[in-house]
Amino acid sequence: MAQYKEYRAKEKVLIEGEESNELYYIAKGTLRVLLTRGDDNKQLATLHPGEVVGEMSFLDKKSRSASVEAISDSVLQVIERQAYEDFLSSLPPWFISLQNTLIDRLRNANSRVDV
Repeated sequence: MAQYKEYRAKEKVLIEGEESNELYYIAKGTLRVLLTRGDDNKQLATLHPGEVVGEMSFLDKKSRSASVEAISDSVLQVIERQAYEDFLSSLPPWFISLQNTLIDRLRNANSRVDV
């Protein structure tokens, strides 16, 4: 059975630098992705229903690369690490390699972007 979490507008969903064991599917609402630079928060993206959030740190098991907060009241479906790993075990090994390569390339590209 799927688990859901509800967030109010302006409530933090993810915090940059924290550890990750969950990925979220946006069922309802709108979120903003924020990157902290000094005392300033830069908005990187706006996310809508049907999108996922928290995927990078969830997949590569590194800390969160950005913060996320709700713009409007939101409902997110929780995807836990163990459920995802059970799913991955049914796939061919090359798929995991592909996933890891894409995440490494995305993290490297993000580290070169000046916000």
